[in-house]
Amino acid sequence: MRVVMLGPPGSGKGTHGALVAGALGVPHISSSDLLRQHLQGWTAAGHDAQNTMAAGDLVDDDVMVRLVLERLAEADAEPGFVLDGFPRNVAQAAALDDWLAERGCSLDAVVLLEVSRDVLLQRLGERNVSEGRADDDAPTIAHRLAVYETQTVPLIEYYARQGVLRRVDGDGSVRAVAERILAALRGSGRPPPSSEHP
Repeated sequence: MRVVMLGPPGSGKGTHGALVAGALGVPHISSSDLLRQHLQGWTAAGHDAQNTMAAGDLVDDDVMVRLVLERLAEADAEPGFVLDGFPRNVAQAAALDDWLAERGCSLDAVVLLEVSRDVLLQRLGERNVSEGRADDDAPTIAHRLAVYETQTVPLIEYYARQGVLRRVDGDGSVRAVAERILAALRGSGRPPPSSEHP
């Protein structure tokens, strides 16, 4: 099963992407993790990408598309995957669709985690305190949410037109949200396991 996790910063894409991938038996592919893995091997490009991420902006499309598609081409992702943090705009989504179409397949579902702004701000603020992340201070949080609204929100309409969008309430316990996601996926292509919940 090929799934994309979509939602604003703080919506739980990473946490739930990993849980859903485990339930489906496919790799969880995080764009942030891919970038961090490659930063050490880069020089000027790595420095620029790191600064871009810390400022709450999106890394250039060509860099992200190349990294993600290279990862999807690996053998473990052939049966399926759960993508987290990619695509983040319509151009990236179109590149992914084209790549999949060349291989005779397509996305099974796009899970949109819907969380109120107040909850997002609370979660991101708590994460800043507990993890000390440079991209989770107050000004950067506000900027990241603004970037999401302008660049990523159009993906909702893009995937809704394709009929693959699954809206899920992202507020509540990790287990409750994970169960909602798996329930939403049961109506999308090949169903996920029904007997095991994260």
